[in-house]
Amino acid sequence: MRKEIVLNSGWIFHKGDIAEPISKYKGFIYCQSKTERKLSGPAAYNYSDRPDQFYGNMINPEKWEWVDLPHDYVVYQDNDENENCALGYLHYDNAWYRKHFNVPEGCENKRVLLRFDGIAGKSTVYLNGCLMYHNFSSYNTFEIDISDYVYYDKENVIAVYVNTEGFEGWWYQGGGIYRDVHLTVTEPTAID
Repeated sequence: MRKEIVLNSGWIFHKGDIAEPISKYKGFIYCQSKTERKLSGPAAYNYSDRPDQFYGNMINPEKWEWVDLPHDYVVYQDNDENENCALGYLHYDNAWYRKHFNVPEGCENKRVLLRFDGIAGKSTVYLNGCLMYHNFSSYNTFEIDISDYVYYDKENVIAVYVNTEGFEGWWYQGGGIYRDVHLTVTEPTAID
């Protein structure tokens, strides 16, 4: 059995870094440092990110928007002659993406993989608040075995931080998840 699902629709996008306030209480910081899961900020499982659930800026002051992949957020900016000409006279910001999804029924005890075909910029991938992978190139595909971290009985959340600081070339590089994302389910032992 091999099932592949393309996860290109229904992503939530935020351009720019998001300040993560530091708690004034020792207990929260202690718990955060002793767990493999992020308990706060955009990588956390319970982070409030859905634009359709905001009431003005009362719930979440950050600006998130719905996007579908592939998505390059740098290309939508106006040219700025103060920016590097080789990079298209464009400003490169960092960004966050989040995706809520469910694993299909009957996938327990299977191998579950998450594949990114391309993210422009250095990227960090989280699943349900757990740090899963760091990628340091805009030009490679990578796959993550998420079998031990995925929820089979409730919604899962992928969070991707894109860092566009530093460049790999002297051309327009873009920024964002610019290729497909796949969820692949196989038997525990499978030939790829």
